[in-house]
Amino acid sequence: MNSKIIKLIYFLIIAIGFIAFFIRGYYQNKKAHTAFVDAEYQGIIKEIHQGPRGFSKLTIDSMSMNLGISGQKIQNYIQISDSIVKKSGTTVIIVYRKNPKGAWQEKVFK
Repeated sequence: MNSKIIKLIYFLIIAIGFIAFFIRGYYQNKKAHTAFVDAEYQGIIKEIHQGPRGFSKLTIDSMSMNLGISGQKIQNYIQISDSIVKKSGTTVIIVYRKNPKGAWQEKVFK
């Protein structure tokens, strides 16, 4: 075969691989975002652990969950004994924390 044809075939294979890689990543991100929007949870944070890929893994009451990239916005704020609320159909997470007087203070993450 001609070397130009071999180079063209090699280039096409690499290009198709890159395109497939980015399309797959786009759909996985879309699927994860949809799952985050659909999720609903509320309760007191009992434990915080380092989860996969650097994201926090929480134990809320008796339920264990990974925050993932969509929950990254609260990762550096939350503490054990905070109350957390996320309603289905929204990306808003509300974290409640007791102040020194014992009253709950609300912080909203959009």
